[in-house]
Amino acid sequence: MTQLIDEAQERVDQTRSSLTGKLETLEHEVTDALQGAAATMTATVTAARKTVHDTVESVQRAFDFPRQVRRHPWATVVASVVVGYVLGRLAFRHRA
Repeated sequence: MTQLIDEAQERVDQTRSSLTGKLETLEHEVTDALQGAAATMTATVTAARKTVHDTVESVQRAFDFPRQVRRHPWATVVASVVVGYVLGRLAFRHRA
């Protein structure tokens, strides 16, 4: 009877040891997966912030009127003449 109890206790100890090892392995895998996901999320957020920042800067440069006049003075003169002509035609059309 004592031998049966000893064998059962040995199987319980082996099972416990096996489960402990498997749980530790699972814990490491889950921890690694979470760390990888956190790193990926951080990289994605950083890339999105940079893209938004670059887009905002690009839009600000596009609508920076003094900068556009300095870069394209003749296009500004031509656009001013065209806008003046169109507004003048509209003004005289309403008077007639």
